[in-house]
Amino acid sequence: MTFELYDYQERDVNFAFDRGRGKPIHVAPCGSGKTVMQAFVAKREMDRGNSTAILTPRIELFRQTHGTLSEVCGAHNIAELRAGSHWRRDKPIHLVSWNTLTRRSQRSDAWFPMVDRVLVDECHLSIAPKIAECLEYYDKKGIAIDGYTATPGKKSGRGLGSFYTEIKHA
Repeated sequence: MTFELYDYQERDVNFAFDRGRGKPIHVAPCGSGKTVMQAFVAKREMDRGNSTAILTPRIELFRQTHGTLSEVCGAHNIAELRAGSHWRRDKPIHLVSWNTLTRRSQRSDAWFPMVDRVLVDECHLSIAPKIAECLEYYDKKGIAIDGYTATPGKKSGRGLGSFYTEIKHA
């Protein structure tokens, strides 16, 4: 399967590179291809010689993202950081389970993939304390962070502005 970006997806991928410093939330409806957009951001970073981490909150999304990344970027370029996998730090793309990262990073900072960009899937969940600590680690290092979601708010009504800086509608 090959992917071709729709115009709105291409604009969103370009936005990820054309903007200045900040932590935007890329908002798009369910089924609009946010995973594909993230894969193309990761591919563009890889083509530039940079590395990317994509953080996913659930195993179903991890598997979906792995499949899309494999098609867009090549499976040989992906390192998996999740329970039961052997993490290869030398890969340009790191697909990361939130649960694994939050647990292992409490033991050592060595568990944080050293990357140039972090993409956060389902970012409306990322202000929970444990994952927020992980994102703060990257933010303090000046790493580009982009969130992706269909719902840029929490059930509680609490916004995401305590961490993210702007909303970009795809």
